[in-house]
Amino acid sequence: MTKKDVIAERLRVLRKEIDREHLLAYIFTTASPHGKQPVADHWKAVEWATGCDLPTALVVVTMTKATLWTNSQLLATAEEQLKDTEFQMMRLDEGSTVAAWLGEECAASSFASTEVAIDGSCWSVCSVRELITDLRRHGGMTLRTNFDPLQRVWPERPSMPTTALERTIANEDAKEKLSRLRKALRQEHADGMLMTDIDDMAWTLNLIGRDAEGKPAFVAFLLVASGTATLFVPQQQLSQQLVDYLNMQGVSIAPYEKIKEGLKAYFEYNILIDPDEVSYNLFKSITRIVVEAPSPVNGLR
Repeated sequence: MTKKDVIAERLRVLRKEIDREHLLAYIFTTASPHGKQPVADHWKAVEWATGCDLPTALVVVTMTKATLWTNSQLLATAEEQLKDTEFQMMRLDEGSTVAAWLGEECAASSFASTEVAIDGSCWSVCSVRELITDLRRHGGMTLRTNFDPLQRVWPERPSMPTTALERTIANEDAKEKLSRLRKALRQEHADGMLMTDIDDMAWTLNLIGRDAEGKPAFVAFLLVASGTATLFVPQQQLSQQLVDYLNMQGVSIAPYEKIKEGLKAYFEYNILIDPDEVSYNLFKSITRIVVEAPSPVNGLR
């Protein structure tokens, strides 16, 4: 199959899911649960849909149209790669928004639904709030945040990274860094925090993980409380020696996929999250009072 045929087939199966779920549109992002860019092929949804590996982009698919939104610096590259496909190119930095465009499409369409869907595990709290507000403003559309069609339409989807983690040489133990982090959290009147940024976790715990090409392949969540810390990480990334090291630093281990259960079991009075980093779906799993503030880690380095 040609690239054009592959993209057409992927849009066909995606639209089947959109129709089945009675959606107006689905939006893919280049972000992941660990930042604004994917840290592994598992989250390269935009590349799956378009064949374009762009650092920043959104893909919006309705029953009749497909658009790729990116900044002006990347637009020419995307346009060349998607030539002869049905994708329309849209500028993210031109003043128009995805919600405004969808509002126009909704008004011109005979389709009854006004619901737009995303995978909220790959969108930050701030980005979801902004999208919800924008969708309401442009036609009273609503946002569904718990739908990931890739589970059905991407049978060859790459698995989660399994590269083993290693300790890095540092002048300060992870235990000492966690102690300083807890002092910084107290200054924010927070009893703990949820850390999702890979660089922050790598620095805090003196860890590194790289794939065969030397790119970061370390995925995890770090839940810090006043006297405990838990690293939620794919189990195959850890050797027994590394588990022993982390335990000595006051860090326990839990399966990566158990992070929501960990948040529900979190026992402190409140918890700090950075709304520009933490995903919306994890935020919605928190049962304690939330303190929203930038991550204090950058100020500790």
